[in-house]
Amino acid sequence: MVKTWVRWFAREYSVQYCEIAIRTLGSRVKNVFPYNFEQHIIFVPENMNEVCYMEESAMHQFISACVDEFTSSKKKFDEFVELFNKFGTRYLDYAKNLSKLDLPNLSNSELKERYAQYQQIAVEYSCIGAFVAFVLAGYWFKEADKLVDGIDDKVRAALFRPIKKNSVITLNEKAANTDYKNKEAVTKLWDEYKWLPCLDIHKEPWNLKDVEEIVRSAKQVELTYLPFDKALASAGLEAKRDMFDMIRELAYIRDARDDYRRQAIFYAQELFKEIGKRADVTLKEVAYLTENEIIEFLDSKIIPKSKIAERRKGFLLYSKNSEIICKEGNVDADLKRIGIETEELPVELKGTIGCKGQATGPVKIVRTIHDISKVNNGDILVAVITHPDYVIAMQKAAAIVTDEGGALSHAAIVAREMNIPCVVGTEKATKVLKNGDLISVDADKGIIKKLK
Repeated sequence: MVKTWVRWFAREYSVQYCEIAIRTLGSRVKNVFPYNFEQHIIFVPENMNEVCYMEESAMHQFISACVDEFTSSKKKFDEFVELFNKFGTRYLDYAKNLSKLDLPNLSNSELKERYAQYQQIAVEYSCIGAFVAFVLAGYWFKEADKLVDGIDDKVRAALFRPIKKNSVITLNEKAANTDYKNKEAVTKLWDEYKWLPCLDIHKEPWNLKDVEEIVRSAKQVELTYLPFDKALASAGLEAKRDMFDMIRELAYIRDARDDYRRQAIFYAQELFKEIGKRADVTLKEVAYLTENEIIEFLDSKIIPKSKIAERRKGFLLYSKNSEIICKEGNVDADLKRIGIETEELPVELKGTIGCKGQATGPVKIVRTIHDISKVNNGDILVAVITHPDYVIAMQKAAAIVTDEGGALSHAAIVAREMNIPCVVGTEKATKVLKNGDLISVDADKGIIKKLK
């Protein structure tokens, strides 16, 4: 019987993080999430990204399990928030301690032990912080959205606004109030936020010039917000306060989860650099090795260097009998056997309104962080999804369009804070549009039209 696969998300991930993502749904996290969906998730190469698919029936079961396990009562949700911060702090602290070790003087056996510990801590955090938080935010936003259909936009925005500002918003506010000529102030800002681009271990932190550019481009945005209590009363939803309190907490956690992860990865890069030195490969190349390949190398086996270059172009990754299978090169036959087929492209693009407004401009597609520098003032930034390291490009964009996400996505939240027209969840914008296409973005209606 052929499985039905659901396209979940696409990211610029390496083998290392994709493997962690798969492990977050397996036996390694049974102490915090007593379900196993490891066999039902797969990563597929597409346009320099890795697309995560999950078997349809397993996805429904996974979502139900997350909701029941962590949000069936206020007590359970409070425990989830506590667990999220506990695991996040542990992950970050362990990575910081790793960076302080005299790693070159550790034996291969000692280095292997540190690596194995890091992997387990990263897997446990990623289960709660990456997957579960992501699922809960998406599920509860949809449930709440049914209650506010037709309600005034300012009221809706107040009901779904995160309880705290994420790092990108805080950085932009600080940057807007910093003089780019003040080297001391810019350096201080760089030291505080240089870890933000570290989505995966092969991603470099910002250098000082990057932050100087952020400061130069930062915009002062004066926004007035309707207080949450007034919005709740205006919508007649006082009886749903606990629900919306939870949603606003999840809206914050959805971005805060990356604050823990990216900082931890920033510090853990020292460990992977040391592994790379011993294996005679770069940090970027280490990222495309499986956990087992690294462990086998530290046990005196040979690194499969010939596979790394192909994997950097794209790879297929999945679990079979608890063993991670990684295939590089042409994987078309594998995809056909698995039952994943190429999707037809739509004629018209529609999506969810992230931030209202209208704009016209040329398309600049940002598939990877290497494309960020191509975005100029007035361009329409089109991406699968935005990340904190996209902030420089977002500041310049006349509008933002993404394949993925909803009103609680990173792109939507940042766009509202920066007052940039934004349409999210178009599903196929990066496939339908090409660099240089002139398009109009009507974020009042959630419609994107190609003009020429």
